[in-house]
Amino acid sequence: MRYTHVVFDIDGTLMDSTAAIEEGLQLLVQDLLGRRLEADEMSMCLGLPGKEGLESLGLPPDEPTFARWLTYMVQCWDDVHLFDGVPELLDGVASLGLELGCVTSETATEMERCFAPFGLMDRFACVVTASDTDVHKPNPDPLLAYLERSGAKAEETLYVGDAASDAECAEAAGVDFVQACWRPRPERRPLHELACFETPAQLLEWLSTDQDALAARPWLAWSRELQAIAQAGLYYTTDVFDRERFERVRSMAVELMSDLSSTPMERVRDLFADEDGYQTPKVDTRGAIFDDDGRICLVRERMFTKQEGGCWSLPGGWCDQGQTIYSNVVKECSEEAGLTVAPVRLIAVEEHNLHNPHPFAWGILKHFVLCRSLGGDFVPNDETLERGFFGRDELPDLFLSKNTPEQVAMCFAAYDSGDRWQTVVD
Repeated sequence: MRYTHVVFDIDGTLMDSTAAIEEGLQLLVQDLLGRRLEADEMSMCLGLPGKEGLESLGLPPDEPTFARWLTYMVQCWDDVHLFDGVPELLDGVASLGLELGCVTSETATEMERCFAPFGLMDRFACVVTASDTDVHKPNPDPLLAYLERSGAKAEETLYVGDAASDAECAEAAGVDFVQACWRPRPERRPLHELACFETPAQLLEWLSTDQDALAARPWLAWSRELQAIAQAGLYYTTDVFDRERFERVRSMAVELMSDLSSTPMERVRDLFADEDGYQTPKVDTRGAIFDDDGRICLVRERMFTKQEGGCWSLPGGWCDQGQTIYSNVVKECSEEAGLTVAPVRLIAVEEHNLHNPHPFAWGILKHFVLCRSLGGDFVPNDETLERGFFGRDELPDLFLSKNTPEQVAMCFAAYDSGDRWQTVVD
């Protein structure tokens, strides 16, 4: 795995104290200045260490003023909570054998009074607060202090935060950064991030699968790139000699894939190198259908191997020519599950090779669509033997190449969220 340490910001990443911080600050400003803060003043102040935030508003950055603000915050603390999925995220990261760390703009006092009561402090082997460095985020000193104390290498450390100051701190320290976008008002402006995630579960899935598959199979990326170069060259070139060269590059890509994946040459050529024009990913559609008891519909596939896990999957398949994402989902749900459905909303668009085991030689964009059932009877067919509805805690063995437990859990989350769900896109 690429990383040995995963380091977390606190506020906006692990806990949501936005309301308490803002209300506490408004009470302080009302008390000292006799007015309320404007939105741009509040935005300028938040994300800075406490005393620096006070100073940005023209308030004395001394201990009595800061203590007064903290007192007001604690009065509003009933609304503060951990984000859903945070304990499971920390447990999951630890189960991967990764060291957990914390670098925050909270002071040691704030951490003790505000975060420690959640009972998560013992999860972190090393914690750096605003009390530990002279300068703070976006300066790299807090992360550099973490690297020095923990013995971690910058190239093996991942920093998880929600704000631009987190991203800038990580970039300056030479540390990879991913953005947590699960707070109510995530910062959406372009940051220097590897990825952004809508839920803690997505981050854990990425940490579990993203690096290992690609690191273990570098030839997969090489052969895919060679094939794409060759196919684009064959499409655009008008030179007979260039055409011969691109044909040879395509043949080499097929030979490389066949040899290293132990797949027959004809099979690779049919699936991997038998298209014309500029190469684009294939499109897969999956329908998420729920019954009146909130159980999800799965179908038992005829064709699967033990290497691919079990045999149950969301109804779906390749998007046919002439079909749209929604119309293809309707067709597949009818053919595989015997259900007439009405698409409701797009849940997610994910690249197969980033989320599912057994990477393919070509890109696959998987579209998960929440659907409303209009009824229908199941009849065994050429593709599926059985239809069933399952609760989130009673899932059968899944056909992992088609859908993972995390992807099915995402569908449950979309169903639970209703109109509040935001489409997840890789």
